[in-house]
Amino acid sequence: ISASRRSRIQKETINRDTLEIKYLYFLNGYLGVQVAESIEPLPPDSNALIRVLIQEGRQFRYGPKQVSGHYPNEMSGNLATIANRLETGRLTNPLEIRGVVFEMKSYLANNGYPYAVVTYTLDTLGAESAAPVSFSVESDSLVHFGSVKIEGSVKFPEYCARRELKINEGSVYRRDDILNSQRRLFESGYYSTFQLRQSPQSADRLRPDFSLSLTERKPAAITVMTGAGQSTVRDLEWTASAGYLRRNFLGSRRYDVSASYGFGLGKDSRLITHSYRLSFTEPWLFGMRVPLTISTTWDPTLRDPVQDFKRTALSVAALTSSNFGQTMRATLGFEYV
Repeated sequence: ISASRRSRIQKETINRDTLEIKYLYFLNGYLGVQVAESIEPLPPDSNALIRVLIQEGRQFRYGPKQVSGHYPNEMSGNLATIANRLETGRLTNPLEIRGVVFEMKSYLANNGYPYAVVTYTLDTLGAESAAPVSFSVESDSLVHFGSVKIEGSVKFPEYCARRELKINEGSVYRRDDILNSQRRLFESGYYSTFQLRQSPQSADRLRPDFSLSLTERKPAAITVMTGAGQSTVRDLEWTASAGYLRRNFLGSRRYDVSASYGFGLGKDSRLITHSYRLSFTEPWLFGMRVPLTISTTWDPTLRDPVQDFKRTALSVAALTSSNFGQTMRATLGFEYV
């Protein structure tokens, strides 16, 4: 609430500021803080006094943590490790506790228990400032993946989408498999939008079916670019290029064809560069998600733009890469000129 003659008193502004005050106290262990506000007109003009009354209450810190409920015994250690991230002695933070609850649910969902319910209780009735935190975990039943129905695959073969899926019928349900499938579909470059979700017609909650709705990108594209600027050897140089690519060549392969030209304008106007490039990409090499791109570039014979000799160039290159998780990528390639 800013003190200004141009600021009009609004109830929404006061409520927002009192919520920010409560938020500040919650982050610092004051779980029972109470904030009240009142407005007192100040005659004779239209000013008003905003009075904010704060009752801080007790400040709490994390006490011992306990995890109970019904879940597989082999998960006890990992659940306890997640709970102990609320270090004993630190100031309590309800948002941090909810984050631990979410992490427990994610851990359970990544190990076949997407219907797990996790709740917590923070004991603030004791005389000590250290408040014990108790987590109750109900894992429900083990879930396996069902089938996946794909819709919208017209311009590209259906296997382009299916091979990117980490969801295998009969395997244990893992939330990360769904997220990784979505990431791989985006990285494939075939689809502009997609929706991967549990099918509403799935009757078995312990073996849910999924549906994948696709919006495909155009299988072919033409690019044209041109521009002009001053170069190191000419007062004015004009360049132009054009290219054509197809994404569904021989099913899911891709090829690119492009040509570029550069013209020197001025006293000695002439063609100073021209280059032609052809590339072919196999997205899945030997049935593995390891794309291989082979390209060749040809610069026909042309007089050098500076010195009095002719030059020509031909190069062949191959490049492959592989992702290791979401943070590492290895690339291997060679080029012969």
